[in-house]
Amino acid sequence: MNSSPPMTAEIERGWTEYHQYIENTRTRLLQRPEMADPNMRAMANYAISSLVAGGFQFYVAPRQDYPVFYRDAIWSPFIPWGGPASDMVYRWCFLDGRCTYRITGRRGSVLFTDFHLFEGYIGTESMRDLGNYDLDKFEMDAEGRFEIIASAEKADGNWMKLDPAVRNIAIQMRETWWDWESEAPAQLHIERIDDGPRTMLFSEDEFLQRLHLAGRCVEQFILRSLGYGKMVRRMAGGENLFSMVVGEQSDARDYGASPRAGYACAYWDLKPGEALIIDSVVPEAKYWSLQLTTPFWDTLDFSYHQSGLNGRQMKIDADNHFRCVLSFEDPGIANWLDPIGLPQGQCMFRYYDGKPFETPTAKVVKFSELKTHLPAETISITPEQRAEAMCKRARASLRRWGY
Repeated sequence: MNSSPPMTAEIERGWTEYHQYIENTRTRLLQRPEMADPNMRAMANYAISSLVAGGFQFYVAPRQDYPVFYRDAIWSPFIPWGGPASDMVYRWCFLDGRCTYRITGRRGSVLFTDFHLFEGYIGTESMRDLGNYDLDKFEMDAEGRFEIIASAEKADGNWMKLDPAVRNIAIQMRETWWDWESEAPAQLHIERIDDGPRTMLFSEDEFLQRLHLAGRCVEQFILRSLGYGKMVRRMAGGENLFSMVVGEQSDARDYGASPRAGYACAYWDLKPGEALIIDSVVPEAKYWSLQLTTPFWDTLDFSYHQSGLNGRQMKIDADNHFRCVLSFEDPGIANWLDPIGLPQGQCMFRYYDGKPFETPTAKVVKFSELKTHLPAETISITPEQRAEAMCKRARASLRRWGY
C-alpha cells in the first residue's frame, strides 16, 4: 500500500507563517477603535478575506511562462481592495523579465487604456515603478488593432521594456470608461514567444517564496492603506478636509498610483445627522472622478450604490464648480455620494493628464440644514428618479465586466 510522504518541515513553517500574517493583520485591524461600529467591522472582515484572494492572484496563481490578463479575479466589483476607481476595469498580467512576450488586441472605444509596470506589487520588499505605456501612443491599424512586444531587448515597432533582473513583473492595465453605457472594452491576448524552457509546476522553494509574498501582501496592504489615511489627515490638517497629494507624488506612486494622475484626498468622519459638502472647480483634465473607500482602501460598492461619480456623471453648476454631498441619508440631489452606512473612510479625487487646480473644499453641516448651504440651482432628484437611475447604473456598471 502506497503512502504519501510527510509534509516537509519547510512547507509546514511556510504555511504557519502565512496563517500568522493573516491572523495578526486581522487582529490588529479589528482592535482599532473605529471598529466599534458594526458596519466598519463588516467591511474589515470582508477586506481581510478579499486580500487573501488578492495575495493568491498576485503571487501564487501567476504562471509567467503561460501569461494571461486577469480581469474578474482582481479588483472586480466584488474584490474592491486597493481603492480601484469605479470607472476603471483593471486587468493584471505577470511576466518574467528574462522572457519575450507578444501582446495583440483591438483598442475598443473607452476613454483611454494604459499599462503600468511594477517590480512585484504590495507584499514585496520594494515596489519599483518600471514604466507606464499609454495604448494610444502605440501604432494601430485603421480598426484599432495592435501588436506589442514586451522584452528586455529593444524590439522594432511597438515595444514595452522589461527588466531582465525581475522575475515577477506586474502589469496593471487601466481601462478607463467615461460612458459606462455605450463604450466598448479592448480585446487583449498575450503569449510568450521565446524558446526558453517553461513549466506549470513549482518547486517547493518557489512555492514557499510565493506563499510568503501572498501572506505579506495581506499585512502590507493594510499597513500601507492606514498609513496613507494618516498621511492625508496630516497634510490636510485633520478630518473632513482635502489635501493635494500631487506634491508627494513619489509617495503616492509607492502605493501603485499612476504617474499620469494627480490626487486630492480627504478622510471623512461623520456622525448621524451630519453631511459633508464637497466643492471643487472642474479640473482641466482628460479624466477626473470622486470615489469613496473604507479607511483601509476597499472601494465602496459602485454598481448598486452611488459611491463615486466621474466628470461625465457629475452635474456641474453655472460657475464651473461641482458640489457633492456625502451623507448617510439620500439628500435628494443628483450629486450624492453614498458612504453605505460607514461613519469613516477616505474620499479620493483622481485626475489624469490634467493641470494643477485649487484644492477642493469640504465642510460639515447639519443634514437638516443642507439646502441652505447649496446653490439654488442645485439639481434635485426624487426617490423614483433615484431608483430608476440606480437600476440603470447597476446594469451599465456590471456589463463592463460581462456580468
